[in-house]
Amino acid sequence: MVTIDRYCLDRFVTLVPVLDVESHVTYDDLTDMWLILQEVLASFPTLRHVHIGPKLCSLLGQCRVEDGENVPHHVPLQELWQILGLPPEVTLMLCSNSLHTQEAAPPLDIPPNILLVEYGFQVQN
Repeated sequence: MVTIDRYCLDRFVTLVPVLDVESHVTYDDLTDMWLILQEVLASFPTLRHVHIGPKLCSLLGQCRVEDGENVPHHVPLQELWQILGLPPEVTLMLCSNSLHTQEAAPPLDIPPNILLVEYGFQVQN
């Protein structure tokens, strides 16, 4: 991966890694996956952007009830850099489609180095 990253850099092309999970993955499975995702990101020495795909974004945006409390809880967006082992100057690109369905959720505090990406899904007949 380092060789591809360097090859692209020499040609003024920016590689943007995309992190996502399979459709069967649940929120509870993510704890076991963070180390693997961090290892993938470490393969990009010139990392400036990371794209988080739709399934992973929807899992991170889900309301959770934790510690037996009845209070919904989100993974705060500000914690994503720490969870992924990224420096704060890396820009995260998040799928915004899952935000449309969170009517009961409190509004998210979106940091300035997050880009929201709207996916256009094609309907198949």
